[in-house]
Amino acid sequence: QALLAESTAVGYLYVNEAFTQMTGYSFQEVEGKATRFLAGPLTNQEERRKLQYNIDNFLPGKIEIINYKKNGEPFWVNISIFPVADKNGKYTHWVSMQKEVTLRKKEEEEKETLIKELISNNKELKQFGYITTHNLRAPLTNLMTISKLLDENKIEDALSRKLIDGFKKSTILLNDTLNDLINVLFIKERTNIVTEELSFEEELKKVIASISNILVAKNVDIDYHFLDAPMVNFSDIYLESIFLNLLTNSIKYAHPDRNPVIKINSSKDIDGKVKLIFSDNGIGMNMDSVKNKIFGLYQRFHSNADSKGIGLYLVHSQITALGGNIEVNSEVNVGTTFKLTFERKQIK
Repeated sequence: QALLAESTAVGYLYVNEAFTQMTGYSFQEVEGKATRFLAGPLTNQEERRKLQYNIDNFLPGKIEIINYKKNGEPFWVNISIFPVADKNGKYTHWVSMQKEVTLRKKEEEEKETLIKELISNNKELKQFGYITTHNLRAPLTNLMTISKLLDENKIEDALSRKLIDGFKKSTILLNDTLNDLINVLFIKERTNIVTEELSFEEELKKVIASISNILVAKNVDIDYHFLDAPMVNFSDIYLESIFLNLLTNSIKYAHPDRNPVIKINSSKDIDGKVKLIFSDNGIGMNMDSVKNKIFGLYQRFHSNADSKGIGLYLVHSQITALGGNIEVNSEVNVGTTFKLTFERKQIK
């Protein structure tokens, strides 16, 4: 670190060896000079004026500017100055400590450039997503209409019936995929998400009512209580979606040798954060093989025909969109437990 001593009247009185190594100037070359000789075309004059104001008013100061070495090479330097008084309390000298920070500034500039590029690329990808989903919607709607109008019973040729059946299935699958992607874009793009105080029990009952036929058909037993934390500040749409996806996920992956049992409860931790625990007795998963993929888009870990790999991705996106998080623990043939921690994301 370069150390300099300067008189308010005659300029530099002392510089150490670190200053010479940093700038290329010897003490003999700078003796009696002021620091302005180190300035050049890229030196921020506004910062220099701030430092000069401190000097004129005998105030300590600190700046980072570009100075120039003896060979003309620019470099970033962190400068700190301190006034020194004589025995009578009159300020007569200045001590300046200077540290070259060129490498750090370059790293900061590279980081800033990378962030700008990532933001730009992200905007382009979002725009591409909107254009793609919008342009696909109209022709896909036409295909869905055509598939509904086609009556396979009026077609005698077996191959034609098979082709039409394949056409219908592919159209439905494409429509489902497009809807999934639109939902993902909707979640990722929303920033001003409306939140309110919600009752876990009321939101869960809405979802249970909407899929009651499935629950009865599958003999699903749902055991829930929210006495420890009955309310949560969250989005009602997201909370219903989370309950729906977790419930249907447990039904899809129920164990074939026993009826599905789902347990749901809530609590508060010492920081006041609300937690929701959702567990089932399904077929479970091997965490060693799926732990890094479980919340990925279109990730499937079982061969169920109705599994699309979108439900847990949506749950993860919705809880994290509002500053929360989700953890999972699972054991093959025992079941799966999800722990969601809610923390309202502050939107400014």
